[in-house]
Amino acid sequence: MKRESKAIETKVPAGDLNSAVVFLAEDDDEMRALVAGALRDSGYRVVEAMDGGEMLQMVRDAVYDDIEKPDLIVMDVRMPMRSGLWLLRTIRRTRWDVPVIIMTAFGDRAVRDEAAAFDAVFVDKPFDVDDLRTTVTNIHLKRAGGRSGGFSQPRDDA
Repeated sequence: MKRESKAIETKVPAGDLNSAVVFLAEDDDEMRALVAGALRDSGYRVVEAMDGGEMLQMVRDAVYDDIEKPDLIVMDVRMPMRSGLWLLRTIRRTRWDVPVIIMTAFGDRAVRDEAAAFDAVFVDKPFDVDDLRTTVTNIHLKRAGGRSGGFSQPRDDA
């Protein structure tokens, strides 16, 4: 049975520091709902992908089309279609420095090292939702303080 995509977004007041756009990819419906709900409760706008294939399309659209760009990407490692690590490598090959948080219950040393090599923050499952919110907020505040809007466009000179 094929699941239908549920790209869901929540609007928050413009100008709110926490109104950052977060792309979220997680194939477990309950985990995705938990993370998305926690981030929305904190004021973030969340666009969801239910697998790596959907996230790949969202990333392509953000890189190559004139659509709103994410301020942060949160994704699982093990997903159907494309893994989170494959997506992370693809994002970095475009020389796009959008912050990425990688979540997994299967975080062996090699996975952690690869995520770190591509400048991603690693979060072990299970995790405390408040800790994830704090991590997201800290990343957003750091980025927003360093540049306008907290987003850097992918570079074409790659």
